[in-house]
Amino acid sequence: MLDSLQNPDAGFASERSTELIRIKDLGTVRQGYIEPPFTQLRFNGQPAIGISITNSAGANVVTVGEAIESRLEQLMPILPLGIEVRKVHWMSDIVDEAVSGFLVSFAQAVAIVLVVLTLFMGWRMSMIIGTALIMTILGTFVVMAITGVDLQRMSLGALVIALGMMVDNALVVADGMVVRLQQGMDRKKAAIESATKPAIPLLGATVIGLMAFYPIYASVDSAGEYCRTLFTVVAMALVVSWVVSVTLTPLQCIDMVPDPKDGGKDNDPYASGMFKKFRGLLETAIRFRWLTIGSTVALLLVSLFAFQFVSQLFFPDSSMKKFMIDFYATEGTRIQQVASDLEAAEDKLSADDRVQDVTAFIGAGPPRFYLPVDPESPNQSYAQLIVNVHDFRDIDGLIDEYYPWLTGQYPDTLVSMRKYGVGPATTWRFAVRISGPDQRSGSADRPSRILPSSELSGKKAWIF
Repeated sequence: MLDSLQNPDAGFASERSTELIRIKDLGTVRQGYIEPPFTQLRFNGQPAIGISITNSAGANVVTVGEAIESRLEQLMPILPLGIEVRKVHWMSDIVDEAVSGFLVSFAQAVAIVLVVLTLFMGWRMSMIIGTALIMTILGTFVVMAITGVDLQRMSLGALVIALGMMVDNALVVADGMVVRLQQGMDRKKAAIESATKPAIPLLGATVIGLMAFYPIYASVDSAGEYCRTLFTVVAMALVVSWVVSVTLTPLQCIDMVPDPKDGGKDNDPYASGMFKKFRGLLETAIRFRWLTIGSTVALLLVSLFAFQFVSQLFFPDSSMKKFMIDFYATEGTRIQQVASDLEAAEDKLSADDRVQDVTAFIGAGPPRFYLPVDPESPNQSYAQLIVNVHDFRDIDGLIDEYYPWLTGQYPDTLVSMRKYGVGPATTWRFAVRISGPDQRSGSADRPSRILPSSELSGKKAWIF
């Protein structure tokens, strides 16, 4: 009684703790799906369950993909009848194809360099430069492994970009060796001078070449994060190229560069007709130096003016055989309605011979399977189709053909069709420029100043 007086709710709490309440007394209990569903997934019009698997940091994605495929083959016989396994995006195949493509491009580039050098400088020079090129690539791979830079799209692309610059240092050293031998210099002394005298200028030229890529590395934008290895790998390759050219190339030149046919006594290698014409042109440019400088400045200004007509595209479209279709229904549309409306688009795309399969993600975007694309946050009024095609060259035609149909079929829905990009991409491409008078200085039309939202009242705005 004392407890009840001190705490009037104590008796009621005791009764509630012993009371048994059954769920069936409050509602109907049955097995089934969540209603309404949070998200839905369909593959070629059939209900599906999506599984997103990724490799851990540092693991080889190709090896991981092969291991998953092997395990799936073991599990298929024990899966319930009617369940099939299909791939929406298989990164291991794409990476394997990219690496294979790089190896083919690398082999072609090396072959072209060797053939050109053989035709114009002889097979011995081609072997010297080709050896330096291969040693540079192998050395770059070693430095990449030590520093933890993986083989991916940007690092492989950097090697292809630097391929033409890797031969420059070795070419200068080997050519200097040939010139000194033609002048009658001792072979050993010629090799030492051809490596030591241009070593510092070559290092400076190497630093200047790699610094052209530094703004990409220093960028704080998403492009800088995505392309950072472009600078680091180019820097590694060019520095390794310089080291090889001043160490290995002179040793090769001692054994492989042939002696001059005429003995090389007091022979001027620059006495040929081509060098005489070039020397005359150079002397004329120096004699009329103000005209030369003025012409150079004028050409620079013309190029700066003409640059505005050049299409500015840092990241091209990807060659992946798929594209996306985003559907933004009216806010508040039920997910069941979005799923029902989307069936017409799925059926039409699936019936196209150019389309391999269609995957519908309803209520949210797909898992992030491609780095440059951020998935859409959960939204009951949103859906996305991922359309896989047989040939990526058909994507432009499909977009041109289906966009008018989709906008007509779904007049109350915002539809966006977009291809995957090689680098960071955005769903909507537009630019906004805000311009107006500066309240502090009174000057007009100063678009360089970024105005806070509190100062935008009464300003002019242009949307392109």
